[in-house]
Amino acid sequence: MDVPQVGRAATAAPLYFKELKVRQKHGRKGQKYYFSDAGFGELNNPTGVGLQEIETLYPRQTIGAVLNVGTSRSKPDPTPRSVLHIVKKLAGNATDPNIVAKQVAARNLPHHWRFNDDRGIKIELDDWKPNSRFSKGASGSETCQKIRSSFEWWSGQPQNIQWLQECARELVTTRRGRSSDRSRWEQFAVGAHEYRCRHEGCQEESYNSRHQFQSHWENEHEGEAFGEDFEKPKFKRWVYQERPEGQGR
Repeated sequence: MDVPQVGRAATAAPLYFKELKVRQKHGRKGQKYYFSDAGFGELNNPTGVGLQEIETLYPRQTIGAVLNVGTSRSKPDPTPRSVLHIVKKLAGNATDPNIVAKQVAARNLPHHWRFNDDRGIKIELDDWKPNSRFSKGASGSETCQKIRSSFEWWSGQPQNIQWLQECARELVTTRRGRSSDRSRWEQFAVGAHEYRCRHEGCQEESYNSRHQFQSHWENEHEGEAFGEDFEKPKFKRWVYQERPEGQGR
């Protein structure tokens, strides 16, 4: 699946949006899969699950920056009213992302940020005003302005400014460290492995990283007449599903 499809599937709330249908192009071609938002309980805030997966894959490594962005969800009115109100409150409790947010915060990770306006924005998931077909270019402008104004207020608070700056510095530091050895990121992001030299005379076995192969090329082929032809290695990597027809890049 493409990243846009994953995002679409993760936000397909059953009561608001249609499920995402994906037709498999590899293996059992023609097989259809249906995805919808499973945002109940801990799944509505996957931060805890993500941390658990990282700790399982890399038990000896220290967790880096953890950035959790909330949706400024309003707290339910504690005053009971109608049956519909009670049902909505129960559904809200079942999908409350703050439960996991508090669990993660309790771990006191060195580089953890939770960006969320705790005041909440009283906007329903399907809110889009004005939504009249006569509104033309103004469609949704009222809803968007309400979201924009709320964010501008939140991001202008001194404490939030400090947290945003701290988070930005940590992310930039991480990015610069990653740039110093791009082969490690290539291995992590696309599963790159078994780097092999294209030179017919090379009897060397595969290399574990692009950095190791680069050292081989510099020592063995850089000074050769056609050394540049072998500067790029052959290697294996994950193959992602092709983009569906009609979707731009």
